[in-house]
Amino acid sequence: MSKFTNRIKFIHKIKIILLPSLLILTAIWGFVSFKLLKENPDFIPLCIFIPNILISLGTLLFKLLLTLIYGGILLIIDFILYLNLVKITFEPNTISLFILILVGAFEFVIFSYYNRLQIERRSSELTIEEQQELYNVRNAEYLKNVLKNQKLKEELNRMKKLSQTATLLGTAFNSSEDIISYILKETRKILQVKRILFSMPNKDEKHFVIKNIYGYNKKYIGQHTDNLDEWLKVLKRPVYISDIEKEGRIKLKRYSNFSNARSIIASPILLKNEVYGVLRIESDKTNAFTNDDLRVLSYITDMATIVVENNFYFKEVEKLAVTDGITGLYVHRYFLTKLDIEVERYFRYNTPLSLIMLDIDNFKILNDTYGHQFGDKVLITVAQTIKSEIREVDFPARYGGDEFAIILPHTNIKGAKSLGERLFNKICSINLNLLSGNTKIKHSLTVSMGVGSFKKIYKDSKTFIDKVDKKLYKAKAKGKKRIEIIK
Repeated sequence: MSKFTNRIKFIHKIKIILLPSLLILTAIWGFVSFKLLKENPDFIPLCIFIPNILISLGTLLFKLLLTLIYGGILLIIDFILYLNLVKITFEPNTISLFILILVGAFEFVIFSYYNRLQIERRSSELTIEEQQELYNVRNAEYLKNVLKNQKLKEELNRMKKLSQTATLLGTAFNSSEDIISYILKETRKILQVKRILFSMPNKDEKHFVIKNIYGYNKKYIGQHTDNLDEWLKVLKRPVYISDIEKEGRIKLKRYSNFSNARSIIASPILLKNEVYGVLRIESDKTNAFTNDDLRVLSYITDMATIVVENNFYFKEVEKLAVTDGITGLYVHRYFLTKLDIEVERYFRYNTPLSLIMLDIDNFKILNDTYGHQFGDKVLITVAQTIKSEIREVDFPARYGGDEFAIILPHTNIKGAKSLGERLFNKICSINLNLLSGNTKIKHSLTVSMGVGSFKKIYKDSKTFIDKVDKKLYKAKAKGKKRIEIIK
């Protein structure tokens, strides 16, 4: 740095310090002058001489406008002093008035002109190198402001995109998977990143499994991530690791070779105050992210938390509306709606469709003998057995009382018969050991069952139910504990 630059900085510091000092000196001088004039009016020349010294210092160090203002304030004080002197002596003091006018002319003309000459002289004395340096300093300030404005624009764009994301997240999603897929896509746009993944705890909740990724090989979906996610499960807050190799809080342990990242930002998505999943962004470079990036990611996961929780509770309420309170199976009304949909699909795509209907033998006797609580336990046991044997696409329902129905999409009569026999044998092998009050009850369950596949001649779901239900009652009429199948 040159002497010229140092000199500019030095003068700037003096200006900052000297201005308040001059004002303080002015106040002291005014107070002392009033005291002296009351005791001795002959001090008027001294009182006018001192402010000239102050004005001289101001003229050398401040710009022209500031010098004129400061000098004007001192002249007003001089004039007040003169009037005070006349008041004390009861006669005009011509010499003092002349000195006052002379000082004013000197302050406003001579020193102002001198100040202008000083500015022009300093400007003309700058060498080419100093002028270039001054230009560089000003240019650097300009570029700094440009970069600052650019950063503000980028931040504004981020906030706009975040606002748009929040608005869209407020709309309904069919599933949590749709929510996460949308969040990953929008996060990539907002933060302009290449690699992002979402992981969730697996069934044992000890490790996390990759559920969705961008920028990685798709083959890693379904594989374990690493202990970073397990760490976030405990922390429940965002984390920024600028350099994994120098990170002292956690030693990263990869369970699969999905990444060789050096820096990571990650934030959890919560559900009922527990970690539902972790949203993570990685880079091969150290210090690839900023605290602003982490803050934006935290905003996104906070929004995702709200949406995931809303979706969860909506599904819970929806489930309560369509499921039976005792067995947890679907209710009769929802069963009829679902069967209508499957029948329509049968006519449109000609896909096989089957139905199983079963009834617990002698259930009324059990209820009347041992009470409704015992009967409810029987219903729950049968419902759990049905759930354990059917596929995810199958649709089990409590058709009414002790009667159950199972819709089997994409299943022909052979498949329906196989499932019916397996389910029949499993239920009939159940030996209940339950308590009714203080009494221990042992009871072997049996069921009657009707099985059939949909045929075009049925035309609608109502006819289909009627045909299978008749087979069920035929099984009961023949002595119960048997299966009747529509040929």
